[in-house]
Amino acid sequence: MVSKRNKIPSRNTDRRRICAWEIIAIYAITDDLLTAIGHKDDIQCEMSDAEIITTALIAAIFFSGNHSKACAYMKDHKLVARMLEKSRFNRRLHRLSMLINDLFHQIGMILKETSDYTEYLLDSFPVPMCDPSGSPLAYGGKPSYSAGLTIFGSFMSN
Repeated sequence: MVSKRNKIPSRNTDRRRICAWEIIAIYAITDDLLTAIGHKDDIQCEMSDAEIITTALIAAIFFSGNHSKACAYMKDHKLVARMLEKSRFNRRLHRLSMLINDLFHQIGMILKETSDYTEYLLDSFPVPMCDPSGSPLAYGGKPSYSAGLTIFGSFMSN
């Protein structure tokens, strides 16, 4: 029988603490990369591009790609000063897709220059997403799928 004194702390409480530090690190790196390439945010934006990209990365890493949960987490834990509504967040994220693609390639180049690995593979693939427009019955009882998100990956081998 294990006494309460020797009980291991819950992984959920530890994960929240680790998650906060990881989020701060992801934001700092993203913001530094955007500054290094000379990217300027629009003056009228309520949320910076670095915050948008960070929230999208947090959704992918911790919330299985669920942007709504990531936005709620960032807002509830006061990691973002002013979180956008779901629709505006998605529009901003889609507007930043080419910038995110450029950052991905720049990170790949940095890894290539600083690494001793001899073989590299940079790859991307579309992820099918259900098209919410219309009734599934309009498609002959089957929902329509489209490539709504692209995943990028970098693999290295010696």
